[in-house]
Amino acid sequence: MNVLGGLLRAFSRLGSPLRSAAPPSDNALVVVIGTIGFGGAAGCVTLMFKFPQHIFMHRSHTFAVLAGIAKGFGAGADILATVAMCMYLTSANSGITRTSSLLKSLIHLVINRGILITAAQIFLLVTFFATSGHLYWLAVHINTTKLYINTFSDESESGSGVVDTSPAVTDGETMTVGMLNARTTMQDKYAMGDMSLGTSSNRRSIASNSAGTDHRKESNLDKQGYALGAIRVITTAILDVVEDPDTLKTCSLVCAAFTAPSQRIILRSICIRLGRALQGRGFLSPKQVHTGIHRSPYIRTYIRQVTIQFSPLKLGGDDDLLQNILSALADVERLVLRGSINGVMGLSQGLLSAFMAFLRRPSLDCVYLMNIYDVPSALMSLVMLSARVLLMQDVVMQNDDTQDNMGINIFPSTPHLEHLIFPGRTILATVFPLVDRLLDERCGNLRRLRTLEIGMASDGHARAYRLLTASSSTLRNLVIDCGDCYKLRLPHALRLPHLPVLHAIELRLFLGWVRFLPEDLYATVATFPDVIPNVRQITLFFVFEIIQQQISWEDSTEGGVFPLFDATHRYRTRLPELRRVDCSLQFSWNGQRSSREVHDATFGNFIVAMQRLFPGPQEDGVLNFSLGEARPRWQV
Repeated sequence: MNVLGGLLRAFSRLGSPLRSAAPPSDNALVVVIGTIGFGGAAGCVTLMFKFPQHIFMHRSHTFAVLAGIAKGFGAGADILATVAMCMYLTSANSGITRTSSLLKSLIHLVINRGILITAAQIFLLVTFFATSGHLYWLAVHINTTKLYINTFSDESESGSGVVDTSPAVTDGETMTVGMLNARTTMQDKYAMGDMSLGTSSNRRSIASNSAGTDHRKESNLDKQGYALGAIRVITTAILDVVEDPDTLKTCSLVCAAFTAPSQRIILRSICIRLGRALQGRGFLSPKQVHTGIHRSPYIRTYIRQVTIQFSPLKLGGDDDLLQNILSALADVERLVLRGSINGVMGLSQGLLSAFMAFLRRPSLDCVYLMNIYDVPSALMSLVMLSARVLLMQDVVMQNDDTQDNMGINIFPSTPHLEHLIFPGRTILATVFPLVDRLLDERCGNLRRLRTLEIGMASDGHARAYRLLTASSSTLRNLVIDCGDCYKLRLPHALRLPHLPVLHAIELRLFLGWVRFLPEDLYATVATFPDVIPNVRQITLFFVFEIIQQQISWEDSTEGGVFPLFDATHRYRTRLPELRRVDCSLQFSWNGQRSSREVHDATFGNFIVAMQRLFPGPQEDGVLNFSLGEARPRWQV
């Protein structure tokens, strides 16, 4: 009976692989062998109870035949199980190194187990019939039973994490994975809101969100005693190819256990285009997204970021489909809007209502408005009301009265706003009306603002100063883009209000091909003890044009050394909380190419120049340097 129980467990374990990897004839063969083996074992049990005196030394002919049938078909079942499992594991190979290594180990385990059990069964048959006058076969029978139990338990524990731990891939799921089969350029990643500063941080953010559920599953598996920790291996393998959507797509199709981790990453961000704009890889039509969600509703829980590209040339039915999509997505954390809405007339009443309901979702955390025109006041009011992180670049609002046709006051309140970002070298005139509304005293905005990124060059300086003043009591982090230091340079030091709780400040300066610092930077740094007395980190972020030959640094007219950071270490008393001074160099793309040697030489000269400008922090070990590519710092 122990052998029978082991065979039944084998058939149950083989059921799922054979359904996915074997034709119906193989499934029928498993059923036939199992039925015959069960019949033989049942006959043996019946005779044992009915004629107990004819079992061992003087066994009956009928018992011998039934026992031979049970044990012979048991050996056949072992051979079939070994072949079928090896075929199944071989078909699941995705080409990933770690996954292939895991599958090879499982195949070796299955083959070794099959050889051992089959040899034991054959030896049992030989001793049972060849030495019928002795009880030699009984010792083999007892050990074979234990061998069945141990090997099936080990195989079940080690393989259950790999076979069928998630729903099987359906046609709808295959179509859904195929929707996002594109590699996005760096520019598209920024536009879609993927603003991480590097691959490692991107991978950590994905791991913290997408693999969190898998780690919780892993802890449960450990409690149950699973030997191989298959979920951990799968998650690690998936994260290794997170930068390759094509490989992720393949992973999700070759094995059911890979489907959920792969799709959770692939479908983390989707970009929807309305109309005929941006026809290309990586952009989906509302019909494609709606079809995918309808066929595979579970993918709604994977989507965390939605980018919507509006176009003046809209297609019929887009508004209704987008309305259904917005109502179906309940876990989105980041919304990116781009393009031309064309005012309230460009949005149907139903779609505008769907946007407003979407913006009220508690999960929504970040809203990015990029190059978007004719924004309805009602929509903007809901954005301001909902967002904790708000980025606005080239936003043009509708010209209307203080109340729109939805009955929402256009003087928005910002009860959750903590991070406000105006990318660029200045606050453009198109955003002035919105900034004025933020600064309106009737709203009481900016009371929770902790991070502000803003440009203070040219004509946007006055409003930037007003924003700083309004948030001075709560602002912790400040990033100021000073623009081109020689085309848009200020006639005086950068004017900052008193910011008593500011902990970190970053000044971004575009130097181009120039290799000396502007005089107004010295004057600005000299005001730090008065305006930011409790600052802990100062960052000077320099952007150079890509060059083809080395350009030497020159001392400025001030003598080159910042007086506050000279060798007398006066900054220790003037800025007692300061713990770090960072000097970062990055190259902007201007269509030219330069060698790696020129970049390295430029960075080496940059380090020497900064050490000469900051002798005090250099001696104290608080001066740091970094080199990278210029890109927006929109991740907060």
